Amino acid sequence: MIALLCLNIFFRQPWTEKERLSFPIIQIPMAIATDLSGLLRNRLFWIAFGAVAFLDIVNGLHHFHPGVPEIPIVNAFQFSDYFVEPPWNAIAWTTVNLYPFAIGLAFFLPVDLAFSCWFFFIFFKLQIVLASASGVHNLPGFPYTVEQTAGGYLAIGLLAIWLARKHFCGVIRTICGRPGGVDESAEPIRYRTALLLLALSLTALVYFGTLLGASWGAMVVFFTIFFLYALAIARMRAELGPPAHDLHYMGPEVVMHNAVGAHGLGEGNLGAFSMFWWITRAYRAHFSPHSMEGFKLAQLTRITSRSMMVAMLVAIVFGVISAFWAGLHVFYVHGIGGNVGALFATEMCTRMANWMSSPQEPRLAATAATGIGLLFALFLGFMRMRFTWWVWHPVGFATSACWSMEKLWFPIFVAWLAKSLITRYGGAVAYRKALPFFIGLVLGEFTMGSLWGIYGAIKGTAVYHFWG
Repeated sequence: MIALLCLNIFFRQPWTEKERLSFPIIQIPMAIATDLSGLLRNRLFWIAFGAVAFLDIVNGLHHFHPGVPEIPIVNAFQFSDYFVEPPWNAIAWTTVNLYPFAIGLAFFLPVDLAFSCWFFFIFFKLQIVLASASGVHNLPGFPYTVEQTAGGYLAIGLLAIWLARKHFCGVIRTICGRPGGVDESAEPIRYRTALLLLALSLTALVYFGTLLGASWGAMVVFFTIFFLYALAIARMRAELGPPAHDLHYMGPEVVMHNAVGAHGLGEGNLGAFSMFWWITRAYRAHFSPHSMEGFKLAQLTRITSRSMMVAMLVAIVFGVISAFWAGLHVFYVHGIGGNVGALFATEMCTRMANWMSSPQEPRLAATAATGIGLLFALFLGFMRMRFTWWVWHPVGFATSACWSMEKLWFPIFVAWLAKSLITRYGGAVAYRKALPFFIGLVLGEFTMGSLWGIYGAIKGTAVYHFWG
């Protein structure tokens, strides 16, 4: 976390002050913090809030009393009921969900990103259908949709570095004490201090990996890919705010394993990589975008970035201690069997055992898919920088083959359609008037969902979950 925080310090100024990225995710908390009274007086807000709260109350009662009619939200439509013949049954697990909170969040996305998310979701589904129709069975995982998106993440990380190249030249002059550098007076810490802490943190991480049995070179490549992922996620959240960026099961170790195989990596590296499963399994709750959004909030509310960094460091220490305590408490009280943590640990151990007992050769086709995804995302990024009319965004490509997008693609489509119609026929005025309604969708769902969760914790019973 120290390494990620220092990395964000180098990108804070170009993203928050020079490019003035929109940071869509923080718009709802900013509205609550700066104009709560106006929000609470808005009729559209209460219409949306009340409708969603009523929906979750009815579905919550249905959970306890099946005689109460359910309002279908989760898996409202399942393709498996209709796609029973090949090649279409290859995507039979696809579902349509109608999460109100997701519609509200996606309304804050730029129109082109929302379009790209559902467009590329269908794009990847069609790839799977075509792969089934072609009869390719000797390439497990073909057409390698997740591997393609991994290349997309790497491309976005590289694009972020490229776009900030002039700023970095100034940072280097500042660190070296040469004229023409960047003003660092508003930064949480001096660039020279941030660079030192980043170097020490990376050295410590690589050293820990070698203590687990890995080679220095392998750990350097591992963390290079990991931090490119982190940079990509921070950039996509700062610029466009996609609601999903999980990239399940495509951590740096998988990219490297696909490229050189088990024998190329060796048992020491494979064992060490497995011990980092807790940070490479998925990237849904990543520290980088949250900390960068914190710096943006500090700028908007005129809090110094140094104060925000101190708050983050206190939260990190408190959060780590709390998480360890909570995990141990749950395991001791309820046992480890059946807990999500046990499932994740099983995944790690099973995969490591398979790597050791049945070593695989390099998966050249999967590696080629990652390379193609990287080049395609770079092409999309280049086209966006060159042509204002280009609507296909690399972030949409990178995020549209993940587990979360399976659940969110239709709410994003609904939000895209609503925003497109409102801005087309009502303009900016109608868009601003509609914002409280979509904030109400989010807060109504989260408020009622939280109350059901509190009730379940008090009663010690399972309750209705609006996200499932």
